[in-house]
Amino acid sequence: MTSDVERGRLLLAWQVQPLTRRPAQAILAVSALLTLLPLLYLVLGHLLGALLLWGAVLLSLAPAFLPATYELYAGGVCIRHGLRGVFRPWTWFLRYDVDEAGVFLSPFATPRRLEAFRGIYLHAADNKETILEIVRAHLDVEIPGEMWYTRAMTPRGTGSGSAEHGTPG
Repeated sequence: MTSDVERGRLLLAWQVQPLTRRPAQAILAVSALLTLLPLLYLVLGHLLGALLLWGAVLLSLAPAFLPATYELYAGGVCIRHGLRGVFRPWTWFLRYDVDEAGVFLSPFATPRRLEAFRGIYLHAADNKETILEIVRAHLDVEIPGEMWYTRAMTPRGTGSGSAEHGTPG
């Protein structure tokens, strides 16, 4: 990933347990996964194939079950889901949206369909206001309202990308 020098000083770190946040949905999801294995075996008629497909489904849904660790640094944001970790510098983000469960950081200046795949959602534990303070401090927010826009339509970094097209620079 990135070195400690690029990340800077750790400002805030927290962990979110998805299964404990919504127990009813967790029970439903686990029971659906347990029901899926015998159904796959019935359809395929082969235990190894059923186990492989079931494992693929389980791996694809892992972020919904495994705890996530969030770290806000002076240089950017780091999220770890199981074995996968993502670090993005603050200059990557152009906008953020706030809802009841957390803060979504988007690399696009305006809402787009791709932002769900390229943005980062910070699930808040009991620290939503602290997260917002740090995000506002790093994204130079000037427009209050439902959505906050930052550094809109300016190139990021030194690469060939542009904020207009949402490509990293």
